[in-house]
Amino acid sequence: MLERAQLDGAVPGDIETAGPLTLVNAIAWVGEQAPCDEYLLDRLLALVRGMEPSA
Repeated sequence: MLERAQLDGAVPGDIETAGPLTLVNAIAWVGEQAPCDEYLLDRLLALVRGMEPSA
């Protein structure tokens, strides 16, 4: 999946598998810390989607 995203230009070529896995793990952990906030994961994922790779 990462390789396809890199080939499509959606993800920089220097990103390694560990980076996205760590990010997903961190977002899941944060979501568990605030179970009463049902939209927290949506907001965090929207934040990540809105990030642009730096030049």
